[in-house]
Amino acid sequence: MKIFTLSILSILLISTFGMAQSIGVFGGYLNSAFEGQGDAAGAFEVGGTFVLDALPILEAGVEFSTTVSPFEFEGEIAGDKFTTKIKSTMIGVYGKYNISLPALTPYIRVGAAYYSGSTEVDGSLLAGTIDFKNTLGFNAGAGVETFTGLYAEFVYHIVSREFDVPNTVSEGYNYWGLRAGYLFSLL
Repeated sequence: MKIFTLSILSILLISTFGMAQSIGVFGGYLNSAFEGQGDAAGAFEVGGTFVLDALPILEAGVEFSTTVSPFEFEGEIAGDKFTTKIKSTMIGVYGKYNISLPALTPYIRVGAAYYSGSTEVDGSLLAGTIDFKNTLGFNAGAGVETFTGLYAEFVYHIVSREFDVPNTVSEGYNYWGLRAGYLFSLL
């Protein structure tokens, strides 16, 4: 499955780069909104994007992001304290609707993405790493871009995941992020 994921990623990135009108990099803070979680956990992400201008007010893009620090939770079962670390990687497509103003361009965005990742548990009774099954999810958000290429955005990710082991149930692993980035024009 990982070979399939890398193949799709390579095809998307190579074909999109040939048509891209701008390329961007971003970093940001993520916060968990997982189903049934007691506390929220933060993580940091980095990523890149290729953007195509369909019309002056419409853009389409391909993006990739991964957590550079995982979502981390502390827990206890039968007196055993453990730490759970959840890593996430996403590749997706999105559309943006721009509202042009003289100095800033506010926008809204919606997208779909292919999410993968893993969870690592570290404790004396519980220990190990389990991958999540790769799954399709969705995201939506809003942001603002300057004429210099700097941008900031809020994105909410809606994704349901299950572990890549038999007899597991799907749970909501939604999260939101605040990103800042820079778009380099290729034209």
